[in-house]
Amino acid sequence: MNGVRTTFLRKGYLVTALAAAVLLAASPGTAQAQAVPGTASVALVGDASFTEGTVSQTNPAGILKVTRTGTAAGLGTTTQDVSLQVGAANPASDQGTLTIEVQGPGGTVSYDSGTGLVSVGFSAGSAEVTMAISQNADEDWADNQYNVVLQSPGADIGLGRSRATITAKDSNPTPVAAFSKSSIKLVEDSSTKVSVTVGNARGERRPVAASLTDVDEDLLIVVDPAGVLDDDGFATTATADSGAITIEMGATPARLTPVTGKPGQYTLQDIGEFLAADNTAAPLELTVTAANDMSDYKDTMITVSFEPKSLEPDEGAITNGGSLSIHVVSDDEVPVVTIVPGNLDIDEGGSDSFAVLADGALGAKVMSAMLSMSGDAMVSLSQGGKEIEAEDDGMYKVELGNSASTRVMVTASPDRYLEDGATKMATFTLESADGATVGSDNSVMVTVTGVPAVPALPLVGQLLLALFLMA
Repeated sequence: MNGVRTTFLRKGYLVTALAAAVLLAASPGTAQAQAVPGTASVALVGDASFTEGTVSQTNPAGILKVTRTGTAAGLGTTTQDVSLQVGAANPASDQGTLTIEVQGPGGTVSYDSGTGLVSVGFSAGSAEVTMAISQNADEDWADNQYNVVLQSPGADIGLGRSRATITAKDSNPTPVAAFSKSSIKLVEDSSTKVSVTVGNARGERRPVAASLTDVDEDLLIVVDPAGVLDDDGFATTATADSGAITIEMGATPARLTPVTGKPGQYTLQDIGEFLAADNTAAPLELTVTAANDMSDYKDTMITVSFEPKSLEPDEGAITNGGSLSIHVVSDDEVPVVTIVPGNLDIDEGGSDSFAVLADGALGAKVMSAMLSMSGDAMVSLSQGGKEIEAEDDGMYKVELGNSASTRVMVTASPDRYLEDGATKMATFTLESADGATVGSDNSVMVTVTGVPAVPALPLVGQLLLALFLMA
């Protein structure tokens, strides 16, 4: 969508929409015989909208009307002038020239593009003056928007609608910033090329606005996650400790420039450099290289996108053509995670433990495992003396740290419904393990046997238990 220039008190823009001076001064005799204020009025009707370029049947001018009503000081039977102030549009490389002319009978229109002042003269008996508004085609691709303010021609003449907007829709296509591919897949120690363009959208036949070559703002990209590039973003050969990928630009590999204080942001080049002097496309080639050893068994997903603010030069907003997804496939052996032993027998009130093991050269890279629970035995899990609470999805998260193994304690809680010598069972099953492979030994079955003498809880404990059961 084209950017729109507006003029309401925006820093850096021209002061706009100032009230204009009243027009023809009344004679002293008339001033002594003024009518009651408000018995007559002038007003603007509608807003004007049109597409820039030569006016024709297929490209009509915009229409804005000024009306007058009432009888004050002979209004309606004599000529009368009113003024409008047209605020300038936002600055651009070539804003074009606004033209305001009278259309049909009813009066006259005079527009001074230097001051922005429009003088409208009503003919005797005329209640309405119609203005035809147009603008020649400029060289940018942004819509131009002008604010118009009408002022009463006398203290005895009121104002109806006094503000209107003139919108000159741009005839040039909006440039699009895009990657030549939406996704790529790399294995370790491989590379591929992707180009970046700023130009026409697919299927657009109109030439790109010539002023695109004058845009000297930098086009920026954002790499997510921020630390996925090598340490300085520049290396010609990725190494195990320098990140998952490198990105270099140009036929002769050139360094990306990191944006100071903005992790993950890098400068490509001036937007104007994406178009040659003859207005033909000049795409920028990027070479994406995967590290030769990422020292991790997990694949890496990376997103490269355009930084939104860099797509907003003065000449008009540039459409974001989408991001680039990079899938880096690890060629390292994937660890296998298992549970041992597969069965535990615990008396009511007692406890025992099982181990979660990550086997393989990169087992220490497995940080956690998720367990599900089934069965009717009253058991709980703890690790390092701290109880493991079930998460919202009912899963239990076991932390392995960087040791490739951990021990989990299972405690059988007192169960008033478990008779002496009877059993209940619970099974903990390994569902996932930080992207590692889940082995065949993936569960532990816990059998809890009722005992005749379960240690009684202290009185306070019994009261707390009762309150818990009531809740």
